[in-house]
Amino acid sequence: MKDDVIKCAPNIEHWHDASRDSSFTQLAVIGREKGETKWLELVTDKEYLQ
Repeated sequence: MKDDVIKCAPNIEHWHDASRDSSFTQLAVIGREKGETKWLELVTDKEYLQ
């Protein structure tokens, strides 16, 4: 929903989502005191379209 804010606990894998009919903008505010951000694998177009 518009203007939703979430907070993810450390070391929890999570995905961000959009759809063909809507956009998604992410603003991440992260601190480095607990380690570097680990980015997971990209989702291919084929996977996304399923």
